[in-house]
Amino acid sequence: MTMPLRPVDKDVLSDACRSIAKANYGFVYVDREKEAIKDSYESEASGLVHSGSVSNTDIKTELREMASAEDYPFERIRPGVFYVDPFNKGLEMGVADELQRLFDRNLVATAEDFRRRFDLALDDVSFFVNELQNKERGLVLRIAAGARDYYTIGSQLKERVDGRGEDLNDKLASEGMNGRITHDDLEDAISVAAVSDVIDYLESEGYILDLDGEYLVREDVDEFARWVWEGIEDEVITAFDDAGYAMPEQEYRSLLVDRIESYSNVLAAVRSSRPGLDLKQDDIVDHVANWFESGTGIEVDDSQVPIATHTDKVDSAVTSRAESLVRPVVNKEGAHTAKSLKKEVEPEIEQLRMTSTEPANEYLREQVRQTVSDLIDEEMNV
Repeated sequence: MTMPLRPVDKDVLSDACRSIAKANYGFVYVDREKEAIKDSYESEASGLVHSGSVSNTDIKTELREMASAEDYPFERIRPGVFYVDPFNKGLEMGVADELQRLFDRNLVATAEDFRRRFDLALDDVSFFVNELQNKERGLVLRIAAGARDYYTIGSQLKERVDGRGEDLNDKLASEGMNGRITHDDLEDAISVAAVSDVIDYLESEGYILDLDGEYLVREDVDEFARWVWEGIEDEVITAFDDAGYAMPEQEYRSLLVDRIESYSNVLAAVRSSRPGLDLKQDDIVDHVANWFESGTGIEVDDSQVPIATHTDKVDSAVTSRAESLVRPVVNKEGAHTAKSLKKEVEPEIEQLRMTSTEPANEYLREQVRQTVSDLIDEEMNV
């Protein structure tokens, strides 16, 4: 007598498939996992009421029925493929951990990166990425880029990825030169095509500034400023020589802006960048000015009216002029005091015109006056 077929135990099959889903980030690929599902089911199913064996067809049929019922967590996303939402169950099934590992190494990821990382079938990538970028979950953020989409870390996951971006800054600096990186080298650093929307995202996150064909590495802006300083140093020194080694700070900064703009389009890029960019024109000028101070000796004395001076040349010029004023008066015959000699020299100091601007002349007259006073005191043993 032929024994009647016993029904498949749905609860046992559900448990078996849930176990498979936990190991596959929520997915159950029946054809791929049929042996594992059968082994798990058959080790649990027993008794006379329910079947102790299950076929591939049984699994698909029963899962399809369970997917239409409210008592089971399965969702059928296409024939032979079922999904247990790991987020609604509060399990995550290692999804967040895998995303963290992915974004620890990559700032921007493609759908193919998700497919490889989660071992997904090609047909299921879009479904899974949509689950990840669900607004309530906020695990990934889509960067629209025409025919091909790119993704980066979402707001809810960002806190878990400590140090995210530090490796990228190092990559950008090492791939670049003089604080700049080419388009091709940028793509090598981020491991995806640097299309316009990706560039916009990288700019908004503070990694780069688009310089029309190459990019300023924001983390390496001081190295970029050094490159600019080296390129414009001779012209700035010549301008200082022509001006008498000193000029008002405002004139000096205007000189720097003019020379920077003749050497690089960085200032135009900063001015035309999106609102909220934390890099301003003055920031670039400040960095370049710092290199002129440390490398060339052009400093700003803001004790009164801010004056920029080429310090070594100014010191030499001031000392020379002071000595030429002091020498004749101290060599004159007769009784003199330090006070009388200083008073005698004062009209000549007031007539000094050493630079092309009056504020700088007034500054230098004071420097000469102080040096004259020191020289006279020294001569008179005061």
